[in-house]
Amino acid sequence: YDRPQKAPGLQSRATAEMTTVSREGTAYDLPKELLTLLASPNIGSRQWIYRQYDHVVRDGTIVGPGAGDAAVVRAFCETENGLLEKHLAIAVDCNGRHVKLDPFQGAAMAVAECARNIVCVGGKPLGTTDCLNFGNPETPETMWTFAQAIDGLAAACKALDVPVVSGNVSLYNETDGQPILPTPTVALVGLLARPEDRLTLAFAEEGHVIAHLGKPSEGRLGGSEWVVSKLGRVNGDPVGIDLEAEAALQRAVLSMAQRGLLASAHDVSDGGLGVSLAESCIAGSIGATVRLPGEDPRPEALLFSEEPSRIVVSFSADSQDAVRAICTEHGVPMNVLGITGGDTLTFEGHFTVPVAELADAHASALDSIVG
Repeated sequence: YDRPQKAPGLQSRATAEMTTVSREGTAYDLPKELLTLLASPNIGSRQWIYRQYDHVVRDGTIVGPGAGDAAVVRAFCETENGLLEKHLAIAVDCNGRHVKLDPFQGAAMAVAECARNIVCVGGKPLGTTDCLNFGNPETPETMWTFAQAIDGLAAACKALDVPVVSGNVSLYNETDGQPILPTPTVALVGLLARPEDRLTLAFAEEGHVIAHLGKPSEGRLGGSEWVVSKLGRVNGDPVGIDLEAEAALQRAVLSMAQRGLLASAHDVSDGGLGVSLAESCIAGSIGATVRLPGEDPRPEALLFSEEPSRIVVSFSADSQDAVRAICTEHGVPMNVLGITGGDTLTFEGHFTVPVAELADAHASALDSIVG
């Protein structure tokens, strides 16, 4: 299927608006900004939805909705020697904002995030299916976006060794000539080597070390939910992805999970590092005191950038040397952020917010839609 293609006209993505939104010296009410993101429908709790069906049917659910970056379920396979119990990890992802800014990179980021979520529950990603949702392919610009996204999917699947085994396409998704965000939705299935390898996103105990794995943020805010909350539309330079760095990060974290070194793992994606830390505090009902990694003088940029290939982990102090050794082995940067404990999330030098307030904001995300 190869219709005429045309790249959209070049536009200055780093517009004056974008510069105004986040520039050195601009002061924001950062606790309010974080609470607003947690309460947004794109980020907040989906509990209203998943409580409407039986997600523990036949007692097969090991990591359920909201507990981890991916679901983990038991599957029983009949063999000559009886039933074989397997633990499967399943995740679905796509961020259409990043695909809009750069369809190749954005689609690759969707595969990477999905695989990263599998790894964050202790699974090895194995295979991919997709649902490619786009506008009218008879429009050359839409067809170009579609083709670029497919190439991005292919590049990421090759880099992460997660072949596409099935999929479908949904085109002509438009209203009054305006297409939806280009949305190549990706689903991955992975396998846990042992059930005890499983992880959740919740901070498990007080006194655990919190670390940021992967290259620290450079403060790039393009395509982020935070920018959309300020401007009302997608804006900024594409953040892009280094697929080699992504693959190394995933190998490192999977090794840590299989060696039993981690207490939690949660990737940095929608909402950035601030939201990732807040979600781990909410899930575990435990606070944290952390510092922001990175050089950017704008705290909002370090808090809310959605640059990929980053995972926040927690572990006992006794495991720190082993975690660092694995990071060194795989060439993955590691920055210790702080420690779990208390009933507030504190960003040293910036602000403190009670975990209870974070949880209330997160739980309210769909209220304005469903009542």
